[in-house]
Amino acid sequence: MTLLEGRLPPRVELETAPGVWMRFALIPSGRFTMGSPREEWGRKDIERQHKVIISKPYYMAQTCVTQEQYAAVMGANPSYFKGAKRPVDSVSWDEAMEFCRRASQRTGRSVLLPTEAQWEYACRAGSTTPFNTGGTLPRNMARYEWGGTYPSNRVRIWIPGSVAVGSFPPNAWGLYDMHGNAYEWCYDYYALYPAGDAVDPTGWAEVENDSSHVLRGGSWSDDPQNGRAACRLRLPPGLGFRCLLYLP
Repeated sequence: MTLLEGRLPPRVELETAPGVWMRFALIPSGRFTMGSPREEWGRKDIERQHKVIISKPYYMAQTCVTQEQYAAVMGANPSYFKGAKRPVDSVSWDEAMEFCRRASQRTGRSVLLPTEAQWEYACRAGSTTPFNTGGTLPRNMARYEWGGTYPSNRVRIWIPGSVAVGSFPPNAWGLYDMHGNAYEWCYDYYALYPAGDAVDPTGWAEVENDSSHVLRGGSWSDDPQNGRAACRLRLPPGLGFRCLLYLP
């Protein structure tokens, strides 16, 4: 633990609207292997493994932004599956960024979308397996398509929507639903990782003629292989997000 981390509280709360709070967990600095090994089932070449150093701590929202939180800041709820405590869905990357901008303006804090590196590091919480639950994703640990299994997909039955955030146990760093329930926007564009290792990567550059951004974490409507910690996707259904916070 660094001297700075020793002075930071393990949890903070942010009132983004009167009576509406977001809760954040401290993510320590450290290093990890980002991406997936070649033998990981469901792996894609765009998940190339490389070493990443996270040089300073940050706070990650313990849950996806809920519909209640989103509506309080944005004045509307675009979600298909309604429920105050469910994750907001059907949100574009631009709308997620606008939420962060308004939340920052209201609170005087730097509320941001996490980069891919920050998201995966927080999701793994020190683990090196496909999921922070280990080599598989038990049904009682995440919301994903019924019948889907990992490392193989069997009978697939569509699941009717998301569930309230925090319905399953958190990972080792206190974050809920990092696998399943709703895809989460990251700041980065969907592109190949730069060659070599990285220190505090701030988001890959925009690809010419392609403005797609990365989604992480899987969804209620998808099989578990797309909820792996290293999996990178773009433009599936069920789009939500969670926020990152820096304290001055």
